Amino acid sequence: MIATMLSVTNTSAAPGLDTIDPAHYRGRRLAPSVVLPGKEVVSTFGHGIHSCPAQRFAVSAIVIAVRALLERFDLEPRFAAARPRARQIGGWRARRARAWCAIACEADDGDEDGCDRAEDEGPMIRGEGVSVVRGVTPDDVFDFVLDPAQYTKADTKMVWVTKLADTPDGMVAREDGKFLGLLPGSVVTRYRWTRPSWIDVTLEHGVPRSLHAWFEIEAVEGGTRLRHVEELDIGRGPLGWLHDAVARSWFSRSVGNEVAEIARLLEAGERGRGPTS
Repeated sequence: MIATMLSVTNTSAAPGLDTIDPAHYRGRRLAPSVVLPGKEVVSTFGHGIHSCPAQRFAVSAIVIAVRALLERFDLEPRFAAARPRARQIGGWRARRARAWCAIACEADDGDEDGCDRAEDEGPMIRGEGVSVVRGVTPDDVFDFVLDPAQYTKADTKMVWVTKLADTPDGMVAREDGKFLGLLPGSVVTRYRWTRPSWIDVTLEHGVPRSLHAWFEIEAVEGGTRLRHVEELDIGRGPLGWLHDAVARSWFSRSVGNEVAEIARLLEAGERGRGPTS
């Protein structure tokens, strides 16, 4: 749907505001050519002590989502004109197009199926870390990773892991964590493992569309090599794109830091109990 982020909700406040015209704006404000009797006659975020405290966040979120779309797709309008309509949102009138305005999209890589695939698969964020832990065995690393009391010391995204059920090759667990290290959330995951070389974690239930993480543990000269990868796909259209734009670099750094911290703790003498009943 064609819409503006800008404060034009009273289309009779000045001539021409009953049509959507980019020339009406300079940046985030109305252009000087649009003469108003007062700024209060048009409003999206309110004014004075009644203005929305989340205005900057809302505008930033919209810019991030739109930028993600424009960077990924070439968009072509399939409509001749767009006219606004008024609609109530939280007591304020938000400016939207009166009817759906169709567009065609093509992925920037030239793949004709890019738009359909983007809807089916969605974007993904990924983090990876590798470290050689000196003076420890693969069993030491395996037991450390599967001990919540130890693992949560290293993983800043994780608060706790609670086993819900045993399975023939692992367990089902609830993982409580914090997005960006701040916002709490939980998912249910399935753990599969082969002691001491492999641990695989997949999503069973939660907000993300998919979650896959794994640990590769291998004995090397003088210690054990640990490789850990996490892949996360939030899905859910623009919400997922916004998440990816905000969290991509944080997610990647946190996984790398997690592996480095596991190595540091193990080399300092910390040990885990492994999977417990």
